[in-house]
Amino acid sequence: MSKALWALAGLAILLIVGGIAIWSLLMPLVPGAAIKASCHEPLTQACVDQIRALGDDFAAKGNLAEAASWYGWAAKGGDKVAMFQLGGVNYARAVDDAARQTHPDFVANEEGRRASVTELNGFAAATACGWFRRAADLGYAPAMNNVGECYLHGIGFTRSTLAAYQWHLAAAQAGNPVAAMNLIEDYKQSLSGKDETASVPVWAAKRFDQTNRPDLDDKILSYTLQGGAQISPEERDMMRQAGATIASVESAIAQANGGDTCGLFGGGCLQPSANASPAAATPAQTVQ
Repeated sequence: MSKALWALAGLAILLIVGGIAIWSLLMPLVPGAAIKASCHEPLTQACVDQIRALGDDFAAKGNLAEAASWYGWAAKGGDKVAMFQLGGVNYARAVDDAARQTHPDFVANEEGRRASVTELNGFAAATACGWFRRAADLGYAPAMNNVGECYLHGIGFTRSTLAAYQWHLAAAQAGNPVAAMNLIEDYKQSLSGKDETASVPVWAAKRFDQTNRPDLDDKILSYTLQGGAQISPEERDMMRQAGATIASVESAIAQANGGDTCGLFGGGCLQPSANASPAAATPAQTVQ
């Protein structure tokens, strides 16, 4: 081999070694580079946890598109929490996009989204509700609640108030606190097809710290739907206060809004009963 070829070979080796060294230095600075390099299909649980955590980081920074990408990878690995969060990200983006098309003055906050969902029944968020359903079918209570909201507002599924009630009830019995709040509204509107207003005080007495504690984590609670929209940060903080009940939180929200101190569910004041206990739930799997 000539000296020129030897020189070219040596240069190529130096470039390769140098490139590897530079990439090793830069990899920690590139979000997810190490995960992409080490995690391969089929994903281990450790990889799923890392991928979902990176999605959480992007979501916290407001980069929902990137968060959806990472949640999607974990969801395809069979992770029910990531399925729920992917649905939550897609739902929030779909509401915002649909609302802006109809309301030029739309404000992307909880109040604006809640009003938009009420007005925009059937907007294109079927993908979000589809992911909620997949997580719900795996028994994930926050997703079960959200499937109820999808049925209630006719998003992704044919509107069915009975199916909404059944999913809310099953999620509440599984320990999800937001589902219990939605269930109270279902009872007040007789969505089950019979008068069950006597059950309202029972659920109103529920303490948030006696429900599923992981469901109160902000990474989950921020995607859990009430009245078709995400819950505000202020309301989420109220739910996590020691000893807070559904009735006390709803009363505090009403007072903060300068409204009726008898709660936001309508139909009169919530009078918690500490002695009653909720009826058993119909399993969510029976809902089609």
